[in-house]
Amino acid sequence: MTFPHRDPFWTAAAQAVRDRASPGASILAPDLFWWVFPRIHRYARTAMVPEERHDWAILHKGMLDALTRDALRAITTRLHPVLANEVFVVWGPDAAHADTVRGSDHFRAFEDALPARMERPD
Repeated sequence: MTFPHRDPFWTAAAQAVRDRASPGASILAPDLFWWVFPRIHRYARTAMVPEERHDWAILHKGMLDALTRDALRAITTRLHPVLANEVFVVWGPDAAHADTVRGSDHFRAFEDALPARMERPD
């Protein structure tokens, strides 16, 4: 399967990172994003290398159970949401628009999708 280039939610998530990430940035993302970025870290890696931290995280709201709770906690405490849409919340180092993103219905849906007993992002 290739990257869904015609899907506006997937392309918006990819564009948010592509426009802001520095070359060589560490990106945690669903597998299909390897079609867009030269290198990504897969969700399964959060269990294999639990201490690893990423510069960017593209979190699919329907796939949160594929990440460890520790990884989710690290992402939501270290990084800032830069985009929230129907499918994804994109996290990065820039806090400029984090409050606006956190106030969106799409971000609230992300919070509702977090695994049970997971601390909510501040």
